[in-house]
Formats: sequence, structure tokens, C-alpha cells
Amino acid sequence: ENHYTHHGERYDDIQGEEEEQDMADHPHVASINENIAMTYRKYGDLNMALQKYENALRIHKHWVSDEDINLNGNESIMNLNIHCGDCLQGLEIFEQALKRYEEALRLHLLIVRREATQEEGIIAEGSRKLEAITPIAGVLKHNIGMMHSRGGRYTEAMIEFQAAMAIKQSFGEHHPEVANTLNAIGAMQASKGEGDSALA
Repeated sequence: ENHYTHHGERYDDIQGEEEEQDMADHPHVASINENIAMTYRKYGDLNMALQKYENALRIHKHWVSDEDINLNGNESIMNLNIHCGDCLQGLEIFEQALKRYEEALRLHLLIVRREATQEEGIIAEGSRKLEAITPIAGVLKHNIGMMHSRGGRYTEAMIEFQAAMAIKQSFGEHHPEVANTLNAIGAMQASKGEGDSALA
């Protein structure tokens, strides 16, 4: 049996390593990492969950160009940024969580803009008002506000909370997400010693 060599390495060894690397970056492996992350998260191990979500995110980015992501967004990458943000928030790493939520919101707006353009013939410039009024945008605005509040940036937090409220109320005054943002505003104002404002 002949084994060809190159720079002291056998070609079959090199090929095996390349195939192993290809499998490590296969999209199915990303899904496996996400499922494992969900299990770790369920049992409260946020550090391991974050690590698996990060692995899945790296694999997804391996298969999509930056140009395409920045032009069209990517739902899988958006969702993974949300999951990473949630884990980081649970670990009280608020500044990094903020960046993940902001990136998720950016990708979400790109996705909605693209879909509006394709389905309704709306140009990107004209779809800006439409793209902000979605349940996901409302939740992400709320999360961004929470991270600003945790960082003591109360003015920025209130801007995001108000934007979240406007979006959520468009789906009904009694939508459960409206109460979540009202509670967050109340908690923030109470932490600042503005109890009367919190009850207003």
C-alpha cells in the first residue's frame, strides 16, 4: 500500500484532517450546537450554553459572506445573537449583551426591509416605517433598554423603552409585552429614587 507524502505528512492524513475540518463547519453541526446550548440553558449552565451558541454562530458565518449579511440580514445569525445576548444578560455581562441585541436588531431590520421590498415592491427608503413595527423589534428594543438601564444610562434606556412601548402597543394595549416594558420602566425609575414617576 502506497501513501504519498508532502512536507513529511502523508496525503491521506492531510485529507483526513481537511475532511474533519469540513465536518466541523457543516451546517448540521451548527444545529447540533444550538440543541446542546438549549439543554445547557435549560439546566442553568449559561457559560456552556453561550459557548455552544458561539460555535453555532461561527459556523453560520462561515457559510454566508459578510456582504450578503450586511445587505440582506440572516435570520439564523439574528436568532443566535439574541440567544447569546440572553445568556450574557443572565451572566450579568451587560455591555456585551447590549452589542448582541443591537446586532440582532440591525439584522432583523435588514430582513424586514428585504422582505417588504421583494413582496410589496417597496424600496428600502420607503420601508423604514414598516420595518420597525414588528414584535421582534419591540422585544429587542426592550432588551436594549434593559441593558442601558443596567449600565446606568437611563436617558438612553428610556428612549429604547418608549420605542418598545410604541411598537408593542400597536399590537394592542393589553398585549402582555406592554406590561413587561411598563414594569421595566417602573423598576428603573424606582432604582433612581423616582417612586412617584414609577407609579404615574
